[in-house]
Amino acid sequence: LAASLWRGGLPSDAALESGLRAARCAPSESEQHLIYALAELVSLDEGARNAADGAFARRGVVRAKALPKAEPADAAVFAHYAAYEMPLSRVRPHVWLALHRGSERGALKLNVVLEDGGNGAAAAALGSVERSISVLGALPPGSKRATVLRKAAADCWSRLLSRSAATRHQKNALDGARAEAVQVFARNTAQLLRTPPAQLPPAAADGRCAVLGVDPGLAHGHKCAVVDARTGVMLESLTVRAVGGKGGDLQPVAESVEALRALIARHAVVLVAVGDGMGSELAQRAVSDAIRGTSALFTVVSEAGASAYSACALADAELATVGIGERGAVSLARRVLDPLAEFVKVPPSALGVGMYQKDLKEADLTEALHAAVEDSVAEVGVDANSASAALLAVVPGLSARLAALIRARVEGEGPLRSRAELLGIKGIGPKTYENCAGFLRISGARAAGGSLAVLPDEPLDATRVHPEAYATARAELRAVGADVRALASGQPLSAKHAAQLRARAKAKGAEEIALAELLCDPLLT
Repeated sequence: LAASLWRGGLPSDAALESGLRAARCAPSESEQHLIYALAELVSLDEGARNAADGAFARRGVVRAKALPKAEPADAAVFAHYAAYEMPLSRVRPHVWLALHRGSERGALKLNVVLEDGGNGAAAAALGSVERSISVLGALPPGSKRATVLRKAAADCWSRLLSRSAATRHQKNALDGARAEAVQVFARNTAQLLRTPPAQLPPAAADGRCAVLGVDPGLAHGHKCAVVDARTGVMLESLTVRAVGGKGGDLQPVAESVEALRALIARHAVVLVAVGDGMGSELAQRAVSDAIRGTSALFTVVSEAGASAYSACALADAELATVGIGERGAVSLARRVLDPLAEFVKVPPSALGVGMYQKDLKEADLTEALHAAVEDSVAEVGVDANSASAALLAVVPGLSARLAALIRARVEGEGPLRSRAELLGIKGIGPKTYENCAGFLRISGARAAGGSLAVLPDEPLDATRVHPEAYATARAELRAVGADVRALASGQPLSAKHAAQLRARAKAKGAEEIALAELLCDPLLT
């Protein structure tokens, strides 16, 4: 009977009455059952659903209130939303994520309703639903059939449509907020991965150059690790006591300062990277005392994700003989040497560069991270001597197996002196070399006194210029009087030479313009 009325198959009210009398229930109940059946049909109608969605889009309101049984800590965190009300269209993505987290933790009750307590807005919404029912417009307004359909529309709105529309809007808004959060993460990650490596002070007279990472602590001391500045290989690690002094007067421990000073001298440390976590100020004071009178410098770096990396499977493989506590110090030291190579190892949700990352799908964050890594590798290249196997595997033309072989070659025999040495690694033939060479840098460094180091053998290996274009690059550099050897030590071209190169290229064509930009690489600054 409901299907027939919905399709317009009942020619008169008498036909409707006859159908109700034929039902296997009391006449008073048969009409109500008919209304329930029609309400289901209304809820499935696309026009009715669109009318309900439109009502919430125009006059929907998001309301949140604090729940009395919430944990005190959660109640304090979400106190800002304890009596929150905002038009649906004006709720920002980060607010949706905050409200959802509060609801998940039992601190907030979250609802999407129509404004004005649902009165005037609900009547308008019901009118839209009724107008969407095509058969209703063809019936006499006062007929029994029209009355039953209007009752069904009202029942459908109160029981089904209003709730489903509110749920859809909340879900869609939350999905949109999560998508926006992933985009924010992707943008911030791309910026983080493009952080230029630190320009290290001059190396020791014997060519040694190392970086010390200090992961601050209090009760468990400062975790310290020294890594080779060329390859990132860990040389030594130790833990020093953090706290001295009495009462509230915390002071660096004298023995710890001496231990740091000896460690710095033993490995020719030129830069100390101190984490910014708890105990950082005390660690900075200890390091400052330890490097006094030396040429070493110190800097503060973000600890975000260092602990997560320390406990992951990748760290187990890379630093199997190093304690979990000291792996974070290794990561901090490597971050100043090659941020791209190190941050790619950190679990995405621990990078700390987005909003509400732990509420997002790990797969979405991982996909965004991989895309950012691929874009960064294509744009800035990677240092073949300091890049991890995980990062090398992203380089076009290299597989995970070849990446592991390159890393094994660097760790076993020392840093590569030129791109051409890649051809000596089993599995890398001329074709593979042609595909990957332009993305792999061979960085150099300054020796004691600031003179140029011998690495790399080919100065242009420190740039993103492909070996096939070396002859043209040298000719252009000679034409403007630039010293190609300076590129090997990471020194940028002067502003004058860079301007001259770009001017010459602009007069020639697109290929020359691209080559000039590679020679004026901003990552060399």
